[in-house]
Amino acid sequence: MRTALKYSSPLVLILIILCSFSVQAIDGDTPEKRGIFKPAGSLNILKNPSFSEGTANWMLGKYDGGIGKFQVDTINPVTNGRAAMVVTSNDMECNPSNVQLFSTVRLEKNVFYSIMFKAVVEKAELISISLSDGNMMLFEEVVLLSPGQQTYGPFNYRCLVDEQMAVFSLNLGKTSGRLFFDDVLVLEDRTEILFNEIIAKSGVNIYQLQGRNEVFIQLPSGATEDFIMQFLALPDAL
Repeated sequence: MRTALKYSSPLVLILIILCSFSVQAIDGDTPEKRGIFKPAGSLNILKNPSFSEGTANWMLGKYDGGIGKFQVDTINPVTNGRAAMVVTSNDMECNPSNVQLFSTVRLEKNVFYSIMFKAVVEKAELISISLSDGNMMLFEEVVLLSPGQQTYGPFNYRCLVDEQMAVFSLNLGKTSGRLFFDDVLVLEDRTEILFNEIIAKSGVNIYQLQGRNEVFIQLPSGATEDFIMQFLALPDAL
């Protein structure tokens, strides 16, 4: 009879299915306390995310008549220090990608990415955030910005291919006014890759449930209790 232990990490829901060995979860228990799994740390892959280095690593693209101007503002920053200010004059009939505040990033296959940012607008503005390979859209999320200072996200994306020169964009083609952005995060979560490395060393099968952020780990049917306990201790080496 198989017993499943279920818990959540920031981006991946893990189900560990054990054979011939019972694991009972109790209230307040965590995978970290049990030594079953240690979540990977997150790294922001964007350079100059808080615009502390001015406009470095960021550009404003204007296409098909899109109107906008980009500069770094120090008078009305979103947070202490500097913030990006984009002044636009477009209408709702325009395509969001007609005006893009963008930066290049490197994406890896099977890595989860979580996008967050801070923004200040004077009135409601409709934008989108996206990741592309320069030709094809890999990920896009439409975001309605509310007046005042707000934090948006996380918006999650699992990359399916390696992209050495991907483009992260704030798409502002439908906006008209002053928009301030700061602390733009594209966080890299290597949880699944680390899990795969652990599983490969243990001879354990792992597969992703289609369409959902869930991972199932299946131990061999003939696994002994000693093998299982050795497997549960593996994440401590990360």
